[in-house]
Amino acid sequence: MIVIDLMIKLIEQQITDQQDHCVTFESNDHRQLAMHDVVVLRNHLYQHQHRFPHIAILHYFWGKLEKQLKMPEPAIQCFRNALAVDPNHIESLREMGFLMAESGQLDQAMGYFERITQLSPNDWMAWNDGGCSLRAMRQNGQALSWMRAAFSANPTSAMLAANIALLEYETHDYVSAQASLDQAFAIDPVCAEALHTQAMLFASLGKHELSYEYDLKALSVKPDYPQVRLGLALTALMLGRWEEGFAGYEHRWAGSDKADTNKLPTVGRPQWLGQQVYPSSSIVILPEQGFGDMIQVSRLLPVLKQRFHHVEWRVPLEMLRLMAFNFAQENLIVDNQMDTLDVRKLDYELPIMSLPFALRVTPANVPTQAKYLSVPDTAYQKFVPLLSGAKRMKVGLVWTGKATLGKQALRMVPTELLSLLDHPDVTFVSLQKFDRQDVVHPNFSDFMDCMDACHDFMDTAALIEHLDLVIAVDTSVAHLSAALGKPTWLLNRLGSEWRWMHNQTSSSWYPTMTIYNQQTLNDWTDVLVQIKSDLLNFINSVEFYHV
Repeated sequence: MIVIDLMIKLIEQQITDQQDHCVTFESNDHRQLAMHDVVVLRNHLYQHQHRFPHIAILHYFWGKLEKQLKMPEPAIQCFRNALAVDPNHIESLREMGFLMAESGQLDQAMGYFERITQLSPNDWMAWNDGGCSLRAMRQNGQALSWMRAAFSANPTSAMLAANIALLEYETHDYVSAQASLDQAFAIDPVCAEALHTQAMLFASLGKHELSYEYDLKALSVKPDYPQVRLGLALTALMLGRWEEGFAGYEHRWAGSDKADTNKLPTVGRPQWLGQQVYPSSSIVILPEQGFGDMIQVSRLLPVLKQRFHHVEWRVPLEMLRLMAFNFAQENLIVDNQMDTLDVRKLDYELPIMSLPFALRVTPANVPTQAKYLSVPDTAYQKFVPLLSGAKRMKVGLVWTGKATLGKQALRMVPTELLSLLDHPDVTFVSLQKFDRQDVVHPNFSDFMDCMDACHDFMDTAALIEHLDLVIAVDTSVAHLSAALGKPTWLLNRLGSEWRWMHNQTSSSWYPTMTIYNQQTLNDWTDVLVQIKSDLLNFINSVEFYHV
């Protein structure tokens, strides 16, 4: 009787988990048992396992209890035992898919979800979960097919229509994304997932006030929605409301689409978020996000010396030589080895992109020095012979970013358009580092590529120091050039990034930067026509053209 009683009690406890938005799998776990009950039930099943070796559902429920106790290996064994008894036990297949996906074994997870769809073609949860796995594998085309199959099996789900819209948005098919969102709103006008995807779509089209409005609606429906809180923060930054924006930006660890892999860096010390400290205090700044982000915010590091006696900064190896050279004079210790940290001597820590919040940075008080990075003469001299054949005017170019970044397709300038800039008195110099084997060079009458000699940011900075002007899409090179005080013309996609703000032609972060804003999605023609005109004026300026 005890086995039957246990089974009945476990079944009665089943309800459905709250659904999340495309980034989380569907489960039929809904409510969590009290931990004491979980332990008691798990122990009973363990003691009486000899009485149900051929009852798949009890192995399945045992696995659910192990899973709630955060014991994935015993849980996996229980689900495997259930499948050994009944290879077609759908809920055990589903749980194995979840656990494989959570451990990053996405190919194996797909095998379980595929098996469910074969056994039960109308199981919309399996189609959704397979779509989530494929999205995590960056196979968005296949993910869309699975999500559409999920919606076909459950056409009254606004969340599934929103999931389809999200995938269409991520593949930059904005027309289809809007149609799918309209479908979601027709089913449920206050679907939080649809409201947030609509906000992201508006932001990508440069409609930031509308984006903010829709994210506020989403938050009113689903207050515990970290992606929305991050979206509101990014929009506030874009609109110049930096106090609100940087405070909300602290939600990036839970709200990012990379939250599963990008974790808060820590060495186990308290975070410093602007509070008063003793003058003898010490702090370590920890790396996060991209190279451009760290170059941008590094201008704030010297301000820390006004608060702390001892400041250390850990950087990626690619940045080490450049940053160690530049911040040595500020008495900052720059290293890339975490194991060299003496944590016992540190009072505080902070991920670098939290510095603007901790220092309460606004557009009005950003340190405004035009040049805060430089290179030693030895690094500069390395490129003298390589550029010896260049003309007097040298213009650096970056026309595409890293292919693995989600919005890369939106910041790729066609090389045929770049040829509009050709001029007989100019040598164009490639600063294109990413995916060099696949890069097609623009057709210029005089073009040089020295990037094979650039092994880190010190080398790239030294090459930029030889140039008169840098024209770049939004990449780390644009940040680097502007931090070196070089005239930098940024080709800024429609929708922009928070750091460039909305419809600005200059930057609060970089006094020598000029921003050229795209006005029509995926169309760089007007931007290049304006740059061609401005380049002619630049070439003909007295200080550059005349001896």
